[in-house]
Amino acid sequence: MLIFYPITRILLIDFNLDIENIFFDFGLVVHVASLLLIILHVESSVKGYRATILPYSLLILLAFFFFTILQYFELHLISFQTRQLRFYDVKIKDPLHFSNVLLVKQIASLLLSLLLVYTYSKNIKTSTTIKKKTAYSTWIYGYFVMFSLSALSTSLLYYDLLDPSYDELLIKINQVFIVMNVIYFVLFPSIIYYVPLIKKSDLFYAETESLTFTRLNSLFEEQEVFLETDLSLRSVSLKSGLKENAIRSTIKNNTGLNFNDFVNKHRIEYSIALMKTDFLQRNLITSLGLKSGFKSNQTYYRSFKKLMNETPAVYYKTDVKDKKE
Repeated sequence: MLIFYPITRILLIDFNLDIENIFFDFGLVVHVASLLLIILHVESSVKGYRATILPYSLLILLAFFFFTILQYFELHLISFQTRQLRFYDVKIKDPLHFSNVLLVKQIASLLLSLLLVYTYSKNIKTSTTIKKKTAYSTWIYGYFVMFSLSALSTSLLYYDLLDPSYDELLIKINQVFIVMNVIYFVLFPSIIYYVPLIKKSDLFYAETESLTFTRLNSLFEEQEVFLETDLSLRSVSLKSGLKENAIRSTIKNNTGLNFNDFVNKHRIEYSIALMKTDFLQRNLITSLGLKSGFKSNQTYYRSFKKLMNETPAVYYKTDVKDKKE
């Protein structure tokens, strides 16, 4: 995307080429695809391993393709025709086609940019890869703000939302934003800085045991994945990007527990935390297990007694309730 704009300028100005609708649409596709790659890079950088493309991203991209193709069958979403004659240096031959494709692109870009912020904010707290989280967060949120303002100025101009007297000003603002977009990546390459560190497949799980255990602890203590009743070794592997064998060994070496006992320990500690609140004033003690991630109350009682050497009811009476009183 960074080289698409200068290449387009060369083709238009130096070679005086005429850009048809399909070439214009291709440029918008490149821009939407670049946002998808940014999301993938950010998620990979934050998690520290190669992330896969999110299904939501693919749905947005496919929807964008679908509604763009509809324009060639004259199935337009809106009947509005922009009064503008050029999109940057590209001559607008079909204002109706342009308005519709730009609308689809704006919607897709907005959804992807929101997905970028959501994906980042969801994973940054547990990241062990990003060291300067404040600086990286500034980059991400700054890019989102710049992108949003750029989209706003583009919409104001090409959907004729303001008086024509503002057109020249908006054109200048749009040109500034496209230059800023390039400069932003060149001067602040935080978005791609971490990618080379995780590019090689043999580095996919190349982590020290302490780093592996730190990642697991973050997953359990901050995201509380143990509350998922169907949590398995496989699902933890997918969530953390760690091999199943690495998870087993690091848990054993750091806690002396197997995977199931490690999960149950977190669930039991969570249930004890609930006991210390007013939870049991509104609920039966038999509901603690299900609330803490156990599939059944019987499993909760067995696991609790195995770890605490007494039943939940006895523990609550002697270690929680009596102390409160």
